[in-house]
This record gives sequence, structure tokens and C-alpha cells, in this order.
Amino acid sequence: MSVRKMLLGISQKQINSLKIMKFSKLFIYILLLSGLTACFDETMLESNPAFVLSINQAEASEYTCYAGELFYVIKKGDGEFVTLYSGSSGKVWGDSVAAVGELFTKDSLPVTYSTEGIYNLTVVASSTGKFGADFDQKVKTVKVTVL
Repeated sequence: MSVRKMLLGISQKQINSLKIMKFSKLFIYILLLSGLTACFDETMLESNPAFVLSINQAEASEYTCYAGELFYVIKKGDGEFVTLYSGSSGKVWGDSVAAVGELFTKDSLPVTYSTEGIYNLTVVASSTGKFGADFDQKVKTVKVTVL
């Protein structure tokens, strides 16, 4: 028996028991860690850019409104990120990197056009899955004629 065992008053049986307990805890931690990582498989939301306008509750490819008239884009679809591009200056989808959209944080967003013209109002729905490895993006555009 070693000096350390004698000073501590621990028998070989107790030492073996402590070794088994340490190994058991390590084994449990490894199982728990591997089990948790296997559970994290991020699923992707289906991207759906569906919407209607408050001036016409039916889905259509063209709308008409008057300059200065306030209407709402009502989100009917879903996605991780759903963004509205009104089609006015600086807010045209795909026009440039500097184009600015408005993220849907509520079920609807207000839109007003101050000048007559034809605008392409666009809603972009995007989703990611598997922690960014998968990406889905769908776009819906309607023509708005402002009188």
C-alpha cells in the first residue's frame, strides 16, 4: 500500500470505485453532448411571399390607386425574413445593392405613392435552414398604377 493511500486511509476497493464513478460521469457527459448535438437539425420555413393590398383584398397582378392614397400591404405568406420593396426611388427590388426594403415586423405595412406613375411593388420571402447551409427565396411582384 502506498504512503498516500495510508495517509488518506483509502482502500484499493474505494480507489477503484472512485475511478468507476469518474468514468461513469465522463461517459454520461459524452452521451448527453452527442445526444444534444444530434437533436439540433434546423428546419427551414417554407418561403411564401403571398400578400394582398387593403385597396383590393383579392390577389391580383395589377392594382390602381391615387397619388397620396394610403393603403396597406397585408402579408399572407410566411418566411424567416419577409421584406417589402415599394418600387419607389431607392426601394426597387433587384435594382441595386443600395435598394432598401422594409422588413415585415407586423402583419401589414403602409404604402403611399406621392407621384403618378407605374411602380413594381415586390415582396421577398427568404428562409435559411441547416444553420445557413440551405437558402430559399421567393419573390412576388405586382404592378401598381398610381393616378
